[in-house]
Formats: sequence, structure tokens, C-alpha cells
Amino acid sequence: MLSQFLNSLTPETIYIAVGAILFLESSIIFLFFLPGDSLLFSLGIYVSQDVLDARILIPVLITGAIFGNIIGYMLGAYFGDKWIRRGYTKHIKPEYFKKTEKFFASYGSSAVFFSRFVPIVRTILPFLAGVSHMKKNKFTIFSIIGGVVWVPTVVAVGYFFGNTVDIVNLERFVLLLMAAVVVIVPFGVKFVKKYILK
Repeated sequence: MLSQFLNSLTPETIYIAVGAILFLESSIIFLFFLPGDSLLFSLGIYVSQDVLDARILIPVLITGAIFGNIIGYMLGAYFGDKWIRRGYTKHIKPEYFKKTEKFFASYGSSAVFFSRFVPIVRTILPFLAGVSHMKKNKFTIFSIIGGVVWVPTVVAVGYFFGNTVDIVNLERFVLLLMAAVVVIVPFGVKFVKKYILK
């Protein structure tokens, strides 16, 4: 379990480990199963209990998320077509690709930002953005904005729930929270696209 993993590490090691996890989840298409949202939420609880220092944690996480996205984009741009032709991605469920492609087609460049809040999509989308040769500068800008907003937001949610949620039972709570997010975010995306980004 995630809480057991974090409890087994020293605070100093946690900073390195969680930065690496966020980097890998954001960059390697095959690692879409890594716990991005639940990890950030858990870390917010640890900050609320003074186990971790947010002044160190937040920059480490944002850096991992942003550079992970950029690496994911580059892998898609340079190796995406070859990997797909050779069947390297066949072990990823087709519906994951279809969901991500639909998300990308619906929201265009802004999908890079909004995908941060959608599990699986946030890992696959940078790769597909590279495959489709989306302009690198535009991708980077939306990726930076997404990382800067996503990381503190989810950590803050964990922080404010830190005194009311039992870490041992955290995973169950996070599942319910993420289910709510998956339902709410698409409506928010449609609103922003229709009334703000038109």
C-alpha cells in the first residue's frame, strides 16, 4: 500500500522517491499505473503532520512532473511511430489510447493542462502529443502551467484533510475522491473551453 511505502522511508528519501515517481508517471507511457493523485494527496497529509516540508516538497514534485511531461513528449516525437509500428505499445489497453486521443481531439492544446487531472490520460497524452508533432513550445507552456497548478492543488487537498483522514485507510478515501474528480473535471473542461478559451 502507498501509505506503507511512504512510512518505510526517511523524510529525506521521500523527497527523492516521490519526485522520481512523478517524473516516471509523467514521462514513460508504460507506467500509467503509478499513483499520481493518491501520492500527492498522501504527501499533503504528511505535510499537515509536519513530517515533510512543503517548501522543499512542492518544487521537487513540480519539477518532476514538468520534466517528465517533456521527456514523454520527446519519446513520442522521436520514437512514437516506431514503437507503435513494432507493437511495443500493444500491452496498453486500446481504450486507454482511444480515451486519450478523444480527450486530445476535443480540447486541443489545452488538453495538456487539463490532462494533469485525469489519471492514465496524463501519462499517455504527452507521448501522443509528441507523435502528432504538436508544437514543442506550446506543449511546454501548457505542461508547465499544468504542473504548477496540479501539484499544489492536490497536495493542498491532502493537507486540509490531514487532520480528519486516517492514513491507514487513505487509499479507500482517495478512490472515492478521484471518482468524484473524474466526474467533475470533464464538465469543468467543457465550461472553460466554451466560455473562456473560445
